[in-house]
Amino acid sequence: MSTIFRVSLLGQAGGALGIGFIELMKLGVKQDAFLYEAGLGTAPMAHGNSKTSEPVREGLVAMLGPLFDTIIICTLTALVILTSFQSGHNGETSGLTLTMTAFESNLPGFGVHFLSIATLLFSFTTMVGTANYGEKC
Repeated sequence: MSTIFRVSLLGQAGGALGIGFIELMKLGVKQDAFLYEAGLGTAPMAHGNSKTSEPVREGLVAMLGPLFDTIIICTLTALVILTSFQSGHNGETSGLTLTMTAFESNLPGFGVHFLSIATLLFSFTTMVGTANYGEKC
């Protein structure tokens, strides 16, 4: 039995590990493009409409968006969820419910309020930004 797992995971049986890694990379790139809209939506409109005499600096500022969104916010959220893992969790909760449960587990009495305020602020800034894009673009 150990030989079956060792051979299949090391790639001797057709590169299962390599194919799995490539598929995970493709999934990550797709989700990142959806998360930050990398060149697909509102982010380019915001940077394209900026009034600047130094477009290179604007490009550098644009590159900070995925850093904050993907690396910092998503990684911290994932760490909160992973550190709040409870044995016997059957995986039925997902999305905002899972995140709220994790924040409440790690920050009792404060986690749900923090996440609720963050969600409200995100929703409000999204509405204001979309209205601005509709007016300017």
